[in-house]
Amino acid sequence: MCRDLSQTHEAVNERRIEYDLSWSTGLPADFDQKWKPLTFDGHACELSNAAATELERIEEKPEEPTLIKGRVLGLESEIPPGLDELQEHEHVITMLWNRENGRTIKIKIPLPPGQYKDACDAHKNGQEVKVYGTPVKPSNHWLLTKSQSFDVI
Repeated sequence: MCRDLSQTHEAVNERRIEYDLSWSTGLPADFDQKWKPLTFDGHACELSNAAATELERIEEKPEEPTLIKGRVLGLESEIPPGLDELQEHEHVITMLWNRENGRTIKIKIPLPPGQYKDACDAHKNGQEVKVYGTPVKPSNHWLLTKSQSFDVI
């Protein structure tokens, strides 16, 4: 989120951005009268970038091979897997990963066409799947690498 705020600030040519919110239009809160919009300017951008860098550094510790188990949340493919005879295209599923530290994170998992088709069927039928691999965070999202033993439960 810190990185996204900074990138948004840079995308509007570093102009000041104000964020405002209202908890409920039907239920006024006591603090609504004291509430002032949040201003995001150059100094806030610097702090946000520094926070993002530190948070990303913390996440960079290598992960151990892990079992990811649950329902498929998302499917991404440039071409239907049945038409990808040469396996030239990427087929990716998204699942939730319950980390040991108690955080639940979305993780992308590339699969070969046959396993991707099985994941599509599992998603359609509401079945859980499991896949074993090594989680990494190469950018702003998690990715399961060296995946093996994909199964529909």
